[in-house]
Amino acid sequence: MKIQKLAIGAVVATILLFLLDWVWYGMIMKDSMTMPGMRPEPDMMWLVLGYIVFSVGFVSLYGAWSGGTSKVSAGLNFGLWAGIMVGLGMNLVWFSLSTNMTLS
Repeated sequence: MKIQKLAIGAVVATILLFLLDWVWYGMIMKDSMTMPGMRPEPDMMWLVLGYIVFSVGFVSLYGAWSGGTSKVSAGLNFGLWAGIMVGLGMNLVWFSLSTNMTLS
């Protein structure tokens, strides 16, 4: 996949994820989302960084599955990008919302 298409797809996916989550968690479910150990407002730097990592992983997964490569190469790409998307992207989002974890 060309880097330009990857960048455009990642930016669009990041904006879409951010807006959908803002509407759902910030407006519709705002009163029912108070839990112990959670921040009242997310740490936006880590939240946006998590969305960017998740979006790049998602767009890369789509690009790998829509291309015509061998099954072994497609499987390796899927495993790599799924691990990055879920392991790093969602943990950054969780870090932005939780008070239980610190970087020190």
